[in-house]
Amino acid sequence: MHTQKDFSLTEFMELIIVGLSDKKVLPPVEDWHSVLYRLQKDALFSVEAVKKLRFDWNGLKPKSQEITETLNGFILSGCLGFQTPSFCYTVISVEIIKTWRQQLAEKLPDKSVANGIARAVELFVISHRRGGLELV
Repeated sequence: MHTQKDFSLTEFMELIIVGLSDKKVLPPVEDWHSVLYRLQKDALFSVEAVKKLRFDWNGLKPKSQEITETLNGFILSGCLGFQTPSFCYTVISVEIIKTWRQQLAEKLPDKSVANGIARAVELFVISHRRGGLELV
């Protein structure tokens, strides 16, 4: 079983994308920053890669350079596409989701990681329904 220390930010975000594909939700760009910020502040959440993120508050919402770089890496590697004018990400290939789902099954995340993935997916679904995520 892999613990919260074993997951990189990239791996954790891949697992969130798998969960989002199951719900057929396309997350807006800014929601990645808001969702991971909320997870970071959650006392019950303990995925180390997310807890270590640095957020900049120069605007109305938090932004993390690490999240931006990870999302750009997904785009450059062909794992995600970018839709305008909605500014949402889309998964390019069903095969990518299958590969990431298989990796999830092989890694067997511990309860903390699995709960974090579920919470992130839940926050994205709420945001999708409301047209944006409010910071609390």
